[in-house]
Amino acid sequence: MTLALRALLLLQLLWVGCREPSPLDTSGPIADWPAFGGGLDGLRYSPLTQIDPTNVDRLEPVWSHHDPTRLELDPMPATSFQINPIVVGRTLYYCTPFMNVFALDAETGEERWRFEAGLGDVAGSPHPLRCRGVSHWRDPLPEPGRRCNTRIVFGTRAAELIALDAADGRPCDDFGEAGRVSLLDGIAGAGTRDYHPTSAPLVVGDRVIVGTLVFDNQRTDTASGVVRAYDIRSGRLLWSWDPAPTSWRERRGEGEAWVRGSPNVWSSLSADPERGLVFAPTGNPSPDYYGALRDGLDAFGSSTVALDMETGALVWQFQTVHHDLWDYDVPAQPELLEIPGVGAGRPAVLQPTKLGFLFLLDRETGRPLHPVEERPAPTEGAVAGEVLSPTQPWPTHLPPLHPTALEPWGFTPFDRRACAKAFARHRFDGFFTPPSREGSIQFPHSAGGMNWGGVAVDPVRGVAIANQTHVAQAIQLLSREAYAALADVPRQPLEERFPMEGTPWALRRMTLLSPLGAPCNAPPWGSLTAVDLRSGGILWTRPLGTTRDLAPFPLWLELGTPSFGGGIVTASGVYLIGATLDHFLRAFDAATGEEIWRERLPASVNGIPSTYRLDRDGRQLVVAGYGAGLTDADASTAPTLTAWALPWGPEGAMGKLLVLLERVPGDPVSAFRRRVVEDLSPRVAADGRTREVVQYLPIDDASGAEPAVDGMLAIRAPLSAIPALVRDLRRWAGEDLRVHAYRVRERQPRSWQRTWPVGQPSPGVRMIALMVRRPELDPIGFEDDWMERHTRIALSQTLGPLDYSQNVVIERLDADSPAIDGIAMEQFETTDFLARRIQLHPDQYRRGIDSASRFMDFERSRSALMIETVLEVDAPPGR
Repeated sequence: MTLALRALLLLQLLWVGCREPSPLDTSGPIADWPAFGGGLDGLRYSPLTQIDPTNVDRLEPVWSHHDPTRLELDPMPATSFQINPIVVGRTLYYCTPFMNVFALDAETGEERWRFEAGLGDVAGSPHPLRCRGVSHWRDPLPEPGRRCNTRIVFGTRAAELIALDAADGRPCDDFGEAGRVSLLDGIAGAGTRDYHPTSAPLVVGDRVIVGTLVFDNQRTDTASGVVRAYDIRSGRLLWSWDPAPTSWRERRGEGEAWVRGSPNVWSSLSADPERGLVFAPTGNPSPDYYGALRDGLDAFGSSTVALDMETGALVWQFQTVHHDLWDYDVPAQPELLEIPGVGAGRPAVLQPTKLGFLFLLDRETGRPLHPVEERPAPTEGAVAGEVLSPTQPWPTHLPPLHPTALEPWGFTPFDRRACAKAFARHRFDGFFTPPSREGSIQFPHSAGGMNWGGVAVDPVRGVAIANQTHVAQAIQLLSREAYAALADVPRQPLEERFPMEGTPWALRRMTLLSPLGAPCNAPPWGSLTAVDLRSGGILWTRPLGTTRDLAPFPLWLELGTPSFGGGIVTASGVYLIGATLDHFLRAFDAATGEEIWRERLPASVNGIPSTYRLDRDGRQLVVAGYGAGLTDADASTAPTLTAWALPWGPEGAMGKLLVLLERVPGDPVSAFRRRVVEDLSPRVAADGRTREVVQYLPIDDASGAEPAVDGMLAIRAPLSAIPALVRDLRRWAGEDLRVHAYRVRERQPRSWQRTWPVGQPSPGVRMIALMVRRPELDPIGFEDDWMERHTRIALSQTLGPLDYSQNVVIERLDADSPAIDGIAMEQFETTDFLARRIQLHPDQYRRGIDSASRFMDFERSRSALMIETVLEVDAPPGR
């Protein structure tokens, strides 16, 4: 490197390191991450905009949390930390492969509680330990003081469904037996080593719905793949759907509730509560690679199915692979979208598959929204007795994202020749080449293509972004004698052997690798692709991942790696993903595919990130889990969750003050108002430390009654300036005004645009409620109930507020100030409008009052109608 080039690089590094911090934009939306995949629709999309393509490279770690559990088992099972954390209210919940559940303060990462479920019999388990997520439920009619009004539900490696009190992490005693329901009840031929859930259960309404993993390719009479719904309160079984045709249900053995060996649902489910539908992706009957004995048992295999949420009855089915002999289960959560210009704007289901196909289906009927062609598939080369499907379904509007051609490749000519010979020893007739005795090439791999990480969908832009694996594998059916002869033969790298008991054959399956250990097919071995759902065109595609952490320097090449996990996309156009075998979390520009940020980590991210922003003055956080993975480096790192955010601006974190102004007894109202309007408020607005000042004064009451609140100021300023500002406020108020200052945290579930100038009263009237929580609620329970359950009710009302600001008191800055837990601020058109609202919709009004009474002590709380005047604000009208 020349001296001039070194100097140039040094100057660039110095410039990057010395950039002035930009002001943090806090004007955007607030959102949590309430369920696996971001919501019941599974779109992996966030409306947040604070982190965008221009500033994502400024992300910095904020906090980390890890599970310190260490297993001492012989033999040691593999682990895989495949988490997608959820955030509800101000609490983040996640589970680890060791079946431990944690609740953290989502802002600080401080641990609130943990629960250790226990692992059961896992020594030498053939499946890695994993827990992809937990689910949250809130009782729509909570009883004050009762435990488990909110619940965390998850499945365990011991084949149990456990319900915990979301407030303290203790089991809900009214759910099953001491908070646990055994998923082995009624299941014949199963144990915890080969039957258990791995994905977060689906919680919708008062139901928790769960499928399970079934250990593939062991035998024909493995456990049933039944999907079950339980009452979220009691744990009582409500319904079950057995994915087997009627003819097979009639063959059940005595005492067997469900058909053995039927297709299972191991991945995540989604739901449309409005239509009462649950969507499930199914796997295959057991075993995967020999179907001559199925006799129609695969009728519901490799399908997307819609079930009635109330009864479990089958509503529709779409099969993605006919007579599947390749372990091409539908691996990903069905994703629910309704986008103008996509599928004629119909409510749709987008289903990713291991083949790299994206099927777009009508949500109500299951019919394809674009033509699906039945194309000829290979019909020769299968073992005797096997009957192959002559055609397989191919989508036409959305192109296959996985390459169809297969060419040998190698780092060196020697490598390439070895791979060419390996290819020549196996049959390959393209997609759907059947398993054979001589050996066949399976491409795409049985792990995909796409897998459980799914695709991220931007419903505004109408774009889906998919991460994929592109690696070939060899599959071979072995006679019983040949399989037995392998017992003492060491396994090759990434080789698997399965007995497939109950059939004439066993299975040998291995990834095709070169002598140097690289995949034999041409790279990329992992990719990222963006698809325009409207036009069906590919917007961009690129490799995902490098050979770093897989090969020595200088062989760190951007060739892509297999993907384990998935990504998310934000409204600002940032796509975030780990999911590679190198140890990075990455951000891409969703519009161009350009990599715009990467963070080096101690281990791989094998799950799905989450993102959230909790309040108006807060930062958008991105969280991702790493460690406890399948490679040696990953396994040596404890399961760790880290959060990143943009740095605070030059003024640091901002905060909001609500200042109650109280008249001295005997002081005339007119004199009080004059001092506020002409002296105190202008002085505060002119102070250089404030960024926003809003004045509130009571409306004139013709009856002459004393107002419940004399006056109030809302002030936004840097946190560092608040203590001195409050001292000055008291000094400016003097003895004629009493000042009670509260530092609050604001959420604004509904906001309006200011179109009038500063200094002019806002149109309409503001209802201010100074709320005191019910004595049996702690501050977290009060905030969660108000901001989650009650907010949905308040915003659903026909004549709801134009603007709704929720302010939780986090610090009372005067010891003698009245005890207040929250201040609600709702803007309405007029006082007459409020009265008309109550007259026209008395049921809605009563429902709102009943809802508020569950967290608010009405006897100690007070409210007033006030006129709002914005005196200072950073943003111009229209923002």
